[in-house]
Amino acid sequence: MEKHIHRILSLLLILALLLGMIPANGALSAYAAEQEAAAEETDEHAGISAAKEETTPEAETPSSTEPEPPREEDTDASEAIGYGIPTGTLVELVSIPSPDEILESTYNLQIPVILYGSTPFSVSFTYPGDPSQTTYTTRLSGFRYHYLNGQMAYCLEPQASSDIGAVYSQIAGGADLNVWERYLSASQRNAISLVLAYGAPNTLTSSTKLTLHGYEAATQVIIWEIIVGYRSPMKPYALSNSGLYDFVLSLCIPNDNTGTLRAAYVSGYNAILASMASHEIIPSFTSKKLSMAETYEMALDAATGLYEVALTDTNNVLSDFTFQNGNGLTFLTSGNKLTVTATNAALQNSPLITSTVGKILDTENASPVIWGTTNSNHKVGQILTQMANPDPVPCYFKLKGPDKTNLTIQKVCADGNIAGITFTVTDSDGTVLFSGETEQDGTLNVPNLEVGKTVTITETVPDNYVAETRTKTITLQAANNTVSFRNIPLGTANLLKVSDTGNVEGYCFNLYRHADENNDSKTWHGKSDVDGRIYETNASYQALGDTKCYTFKGLTDGTYAFREVLSLFGAGMVWPESITFSTSGGTTVPCTRVYSGDGLTAQENGDCTISGIPLTGLDGGGTLTITIKNEPIPVGSITVKKVDESGRPIPGVTFLLEYSVDGSAWSPVTSREETSSITPGGCTSVGLTDGK
Repeated sequence: MEKHIHRILSLLLILALLLGMIPANGALSAYAAEQEAAAEETDEHAGISAAKEETTPEAETPSSTEPEPPREEDTDASEAIGYGIPTGTLVELVSIPSPDEILESTYNLQIPVILYGSTPFSVSFTYPGDPSQTTYTTRLSGFRYHYLNGQMAYCLEPQASSDIGAVYSQIAGGADLNVWERYLSASQRNAISLVLAYGAPNTLTSSTKLTLHGYEAATQVIIWEIIVGYRSPMKPYALSNSGLYDFVLSLCIPNDNTGTLRAAYVSGYNAILASMASHEIIPSFTSKKLSMAETYEMALDAATGLYEVALTDTNNVLSDFTFQNGNGLTFLTSGNKLTVTATNAALQNSPLITSTVGKILDTENASPVIWGTTNSNHKVGQILTQMANPDPVPCYFKLKGPDKTNLTIQKVCADGNIAGITFTVTDSDGTVLFSGETEQDGTLNVPNLEVGKTVTITETVPDNYVAETRTKTITLQAANNTVSFRNIPLGTANLLKVSDTGNVEGYCFNLYRHADENNDSKTWHGKSDVDGRIYETNASYQALGDTKCYTFKGLTDGTYAFREVLSLFGAGMVWPESITFSTSGGTTVPCTRVYSGDGLTAQENGDCTISGIPLTGLDGGGTLTITIKNEPIPVGSITVKKVDESGRPIPGVTFLLEYSVDGSAWSPVTSREETSSITPGGCTSVGLTDGK
């Protein structure tokens, strides 16, 4: 009888120590709670938990050869609570060893804390991978914490017992009784891995034991909820039965008069679940895999000279992630929007890989380690610990500069003539990509050019201007592409024919500029009017248009040649006395060149020429004045006297007087006024008519 009572008390104690289950939230690790291990008996059932789970008749484990122990009648919980342990205390049964004190490959189970309750809780469940689909029913009357090798450990078999001091070793994957690999579904394993990742101690370690134990209890409860089917192993991990959570919550109240344990349990439960629910949620514009990361094109902000892109996180988790400035990148988070700016240098090797980490943990690379005993067989429960604390999961996105870019052409000119200047943009094959005219401010924006393409910009230089550089070549960058063209206003020339005596009308002239590195050769033609002013003509000395233009345009600093056509045989048959070239008003040094005498070369056809005339002071809009001064025309007289043989004058005889410029063609002398200009063949004799 005494032995029988002892067995009953042992059973009650085990029931009181049976672990409860509770949902938890957060990034903490908790420990498995299990049924109280049975006290060893000396009868035929020794070594079997006295608080063995109740099963349905068909639920006996097929591989077990041991007889099912006799079911004991329910015992009043107060007897178990009074079994040498006062109510309302946390019992430290075994001290927790430090990791460096345990060097063996197998370890003894440590159970430092036990929570007792007054109302048992029953749960029935079936392992999804169990080929026999046995339904297990277990009655929990308490909750215990597990440590193995100094690490928190969690129970995988709620229906099995756990023995203090039992020797555990790692179970190889695929072993017959490996609950983790064979009895739990892949979804359950994944969900439990998340619980470990966000339970104690991965997210919480505390020097306050009650706080730590509360998070441990929360972790174990959620693991059990997933195993027994109270919580879905699939996201969002919905709860269908809160019985385990409520049971362990009821244990926290009598075992902690400060409320610390209860508060830690509740907050840990909620925190773990919240982290699990958001585990795979990363900002919507990122990817967990670099190979799948999306590339976002940045646009140039002309005001700042930086590239910018604004990314919106539709998952609303952006606040959980940190982006670090540096290497030319700046990140600004506002609500669910991330604004990224980049310098041109940062984008030169685009696409640029950008990564960040948040609260999400890498559970795939920190899988649990399963432990078991030699007498597992679902009698002594398997437990699991975490191999390593999981690292945060990185997420990626890429940035690049725009595929297309703009080119800005800026026109500069000293006299302000910068509008309406035509530019043409061609590629390396000569294909015209764009043509247009500058705006009033001298700018011409060329859009949608391909980044990296080499283009040539050519100016159509307006009349009377010269370009410092008429064409420029540039390889387009993602950043600002600006080229500047500077025009120099060309000089102008005014020509004047002067003479102290004689007519100044009808003289023809050529002005010729020699080619140099900036200018082509050019010839201007002109002819003098009645006042000696010379207007521009074509090569035949015909006026250009109806209105005579007396200004010769397009002159630059350079070397010139000058010609007066038929000086000896032309309009006046007068050789120039001197020809003067004088510049003023330009941006270069003005000059004055005077040619006379030997400086004037006579050609066989009677032209007067000057070669190699160096002129400066024309660039920048200078003015050249050319003055051609004729030599005075010699004035003489002819006296004709008609006499007879004796020398006596014969009156009334008429004579014809003719003149010739070249000695071959003769014309009658013409009559002119005494005060008129002296011209070849002109005569002031009174009464002269048609040379007679």
